[in-house]
Amino acid sequence: MITFYSFCWSVIISSIFVLALYFLRKKTFFILNFGVPILLLLFIFSLVRILIPFEFSWQKIINDQYIYAVLMYPYVWAEKYHHFLFSVVIGIWIIGSCFFFYRFFKKTSSSYAYLKKIDKQASDRITTILSRIDAKSKLSVYESSTIETPFLAGLFRPVIYIPAYEYTEEQLYYILLHEYTHYKNKDLWVKLLCNLFCIVFWWDPIVYLLPKDLNAILELKCDATLAKKLTEEEQFSYLDTILFTLHCIKNSNKIYTDKLPFTTAFVRPIDDLNKQRFQSLTKSIQKTNWISFCSKFAVVCLLFLAFLSSYYFILQPSYETPENELWEEGVDAIFDPSNSYLVPNETSDYNLYYNNEFVGVISSKDIQSGFCDIPIRKKEKK
Repeated sequence: MITFYSFCWSVIISSIFVLALYFLRKKTFFILNFGVPILLLLFIFSLVRILIPFEFSWQKIINDQYIYAVLMYPYVWAEKYHHFLFSVVIGIWIIGSCFFFYRFFKKTSSSYAYLKKIDKQASDRITTILSRIDAKSKLSVYESSTIETPFLAGLFRPVIYIPAYEYTEEQLYYILLHEYTHYKNKDLWVKLLCNLFCIVFWWDPIVYLLPKDLNAILELKCDATLAKKLTEEEQFSYLDTILFTLHCIKNSNKIYTDKLPFTTAFVRPIDDLNKQRFQSLTKSIQKTNWISFCSKFAVVCLLFLAFLSSYYFILQPSYETPENELWEEGVDAIFDPSNSYLVPNETSDYNLYYNNEFVGVISSKDIQSGFCDIPIRKKEKK
């Protein structure tokens, strides 16, 4: 069952995962010691948690009478207008999503139109090197003097673009291997899903941290994949290729590829990310000991525990009834935790007991609005 409070709780938990990802991604120490998979796990949890905002009968309610109660007061106050407000909010949500999708589609279309117009030519030399990596590859390769860094572009017809620098055959091999790894990992599709996620949840400012972090994570993941295939000597040659490309970029006044969506640039002029890539590749040369493995396993377990625990608890506002409203004409009893409790029944509603005697059936919606303080028990007291 999805309720307003369960959705809000999912947004809060998802935002916490995104913020953790944002800060940890910038910590080189964390990446070197715990690796990219931990960051990917945080990314997955942040998406899943907001996409599955369910509430279960066995969830433990955490009541807050202060911050959360103040934030939710307009929702509680406007209880009579919930249906109307729900329609308005959904309408604004859909209109906003359509607007951002149109803007995204327009930007993507213009970037692909630009790539079709740029001066480029096929190179037999580069194609031959690509065939060494995968003789059956359907990738197209073009060389262009109008771009500043190698990159992969295109979802359905992927193309590798190589700048017209004086690369050696060995350097071209590592560049093509890097972009080919992005292609095999479906990284462009991952970036598409991330952008669509941001379009759907456009109203949440924290989700806009995801695309930038995802770019960095995919580059680090690609490097880690290659590090497993390359020898120590080849890894240093790969690093030398990155340095050479960075040197060429600094002396170039051409278009910065990050302005083009759905591209996986070989290198970017971002000092922090390049520093992390170099340190991660250097670290990969060293053998992993059992202490490092245990540390990573412990962090993974903690993340899974945090994710699963978010479905065991749910935050809801709590309000105290003014004393002058406690007793009114016609009121025979006041239900509170000291004399009442709820028991789940077979219809997903709850049986209400007052002084250990059955009073009636309460729906899940009523529990959220007026019975959130009443404890829920598995069975009737005897």
